[in-house]
Amino acid sequence: MKIPFLDGLSEFWESKHYPSHTVDSVDLQHFEGKWYEIAAFPTWFERNCRCTTSEYSYVGDHLEVRNTCRKDGKFSSMAAKAYPVPDTGNAQLKLQYLWPLKQDYWVVARDEEYRYMVIGHPSKKYLWLMAREPHIDDAIFDSMVEMARARGYQVERLQKTNQSCHE
Repeated sequence: MKIPFLDGLSEFWESKHYPSHTVDSVDLQHFEGKWYEIAAFPTWFERNCRCTTSEYSYVGDHLEVRNTCRKDGKFSSMAAKAYPVPDTGNAQLKLQYLWPLKQDYWVVARDEEYRYMVIGHPSKKYLWLMAREPHIDDAIFDSMVEMARARGYQVERLQKTNQSCHE
């Protein structure tokens, strides 16, 4: 016999224990610099954004993050800090925009030269395809999409980011 309340608690508990689908390690000094959002799952906080970038600066034990986009004709930005989760090879970060709240931010795929990366969330609700340049070849884009699909993301939700400001 299923008890709806207990069944709901079971789903809540299980949602807190996600399997790890990240890269083995991330060199935070190579991670530094500007990244362009190539595509992402739509989110409320990026609604009406275009020309979206993230800039990372390695500062001791964390990364300083500045996310910028063009919205309603003006550039808008938000600052955050990203803290590596111990024993994850820096592949799992906790992103903090507002103390004390922290959000999971996982590097689920990257190339060896740190030109391309796939950032996700363990719940699979968020996904970003990032690159060092505002535009990438279709073959590279398709490869990134397949990496995300292989890790269980519903890639049909991806929307390409308008990067026309950087042309």
